[in-house]
Amino acid sequence: MKKFGFTLIELLVVISIISLLSSVVFASVNSSRIKARNAKRLHDIVQYRLVLELALDDNGGYPVINGTTVDWACMGDYPDDNCWTNGISQNENAAFNTILNRYFPSRPATVGVFGIWEGYIYHCVTLNGGMCTEYEVQWMMEGPNQPCAGIRFGSDLGS
Repeated sequence: MKKFGFTLIELLVVISIISLLSSVVFASVNSSRIKARNAKRLHDIVQYRLVLELALDDNGGYPVINGTTVDWACMGDYPDDNCWTNGISQNENAAFNTILNRYFPSRPATVGVFGIWEGYIYHCVTLNGGMCTEYEVQWMMEGPNQPCAGIRFGSDLGS
């Protein structure tokens, strides 16, 4: 009488092939997730830029943090009112949040790869007659070899 079935070696070979294929699939899915989160970050920056342009139209200048071009403030709603960039802690600023809340009540925040808040930060770069005419925003991108990203905008730069 002939027995039908698989040997232990055949089962182990099939299991190892399935494991190899699933690891390749999971790696590509994870890469896609990173790209999607980075695309969301760039979309958030566009939204913040629109909000800051509305503030410029209403106030004649971009927001100034603590009256200086030195101080930075978090852009986003963070649970502990702090965000980080390159390991340096930044705080939310109440006056800045009031301006942002007027146009963008549910501001997005980002979570870094290691669970550390690595959010969007803002500061006024150029003051002319007490009005901010140029600002800079920085944020963290996710993935290998991704530096801190930043961009300057301003009424003097033709936006």
